[in-house]
Amino acid sequence: MTHPDTPIMIEMKTNYPDVFADFREDMHEFVEEALFYRGEEYANGTFSREALEADIHDNARMYAKWITWELEIEATFRALEAMVEHGELKNSPFASELKQEFALGFDSLLYRFISLQNVPAPRNAAISFLAWRHTKALFDLESEFDVNLDFFREQREPEFFCTSEGNMTLLNFSVL
Repeated sequence: MTHPDTPIMIEMKTNYPDVFADFREDMHEFVEEALFYRGEEYANGTFSREALEADIHDNARMYAKWITWELEIEATFRALEAMVEHGELKNSPFASELKQEFALGFDSLLYRFISLQNVPAPRNAAISFLAWRHTKALFDLESEFDVNLDFFREQREPEFFCTSEGNMTLLNFSVL
């Protein structure tokens, strides 16, 4: 990928034409980076040409890894989006929550979550993200109301959440 020459690049090409001449043009951004950090040492002889070339190639390899990583994150994000779109996630509130994230695209919290958590399987990414987000909501409740909800987190019985048939009947009756 070729970028327009920046003032720093122009200065570097002027000061180190021999280094730039030894590399293809698509490597010049990595030459520029290596010279930006090590150019002075290279110029005064305290940094060898071999070490400079190694830095240039290391920078190019790191960039290639970064691009691959970005593509993997995007693939996970898009695969999760397709899963939700095809109805593979049955819980509509969770699906709606994820759809809101998809609408924000690469600026979404979901995209950033996937990139920071390194969860390549879309289903696992959805579960991890939703679990994190809803756990975060519990922490926010605890902070807001200065309470401890540890007991709440440990509950799995329908009665605790008023979702058993008997409790739903009582709840419906009390609302009337």
